[in-house]
Amino acid sequence: MTDAPEPRHGRETFFIEGEGVVGAEASDLGPAPAPPTTPAAGLTAPRTAAAADAVPDFRFSRLGPKGVKTSVGMRRKVALAMTSAPPTAGGIPAGYTYLGQFVDHDLTFDATKVTFGDLVFPAHLVQGRSPALDLDSLYGAGPLDPVSEAFYDPDGQHLKTGRTVAAGDPAMDGFDLPRKGTGTAAQKRKALIPDHRNDENLAVAQTHLAFIRFHNRVLDRLHPNTPPAARFEKARRRVVLHYQWMLRTDYLPRICDKGIVDDVFTNGRKAFEVGASPLSVPTMPVEFSVAAFRFGHSMVR
Repeated sequence: MTDAPEPRHGRETFFIEGEGVVGAEASDLGPAPAPPTTPAAGLTAPRTAAAADAVPDFRFSRLGPKGVKTSVGMRRKVALAMTSAPPTAGGIPAGYTYLGQFVDHDLTFDATKVTFGDLVFPAHLVQGRSPALDLDSLYGAGPLDPVSEAFYDPDGQHLKTGRTVAAGDPAMDGFDLPRKGTGTAAQKRKALIPDHRNDENLAVAQTHLAFIRFHNRVLDRLHPNTPPAARFEKARRRVVLHYQWMLRTDYLPRICDKGIVDDVFTNGRKAFEVGASPLSVPTMPVEFSVAAFRFGHSMVR
């Protein structure tokens, strides 16, 4: 037996609602099967309290009209224009690069499990993260889910933490992500978290750990009279609200023009899912997932 192949960051073909298969490899795949249209696929059914406990298969959509592919020469000119000036941090501290990586992993993920070279129809690809700032990359589907329960302590409320490896300094409990601890040396160090991309580098791994520790601290500081059955959901809601507040008041004004941020929050959205019902299942704009939010790669020092 071998471990299931890891889902990849992305690919060059997507199934976009109302448009079908798009991408460089779409013509090589032949006619694609129709995508699932059942409520379980997250396409047609409104989100309910019961459905919120599961991780639905979200789909991609477009933010704007389909564009025209530019020439290689034009792309080279754009690349030269972007790299001609000396790099600058723009006054943004380095840690925000990895906070942005954490946010990206909370919003979008190609969760289709395939091995390299497999023939996969884009209509069957799933958007494994909900396109909402809900920390599903931290909580998974919750402690009652048979898969996600592995991320939680036996009490079903606290998130697991791990023990660092002694290297000059003594090993310390609670200062590393939880790890599987069985199998080969590599398998023993595999992070036991909903999104393994958050263990790609030390900075984003420690960001994820900070949210684990924050959840556990919030849980421990709830009022002692809080009913046991309500403690986890109350803590999760408080953590998510703090997370969203931090992004609204600190992260977004650093990476976006403050006037644009204020306008969106004051006057509402003007480009994507304008007037959408709060109960409708959101989609992920493919332009954001594979293009716009990739600007973070250029922030790496």
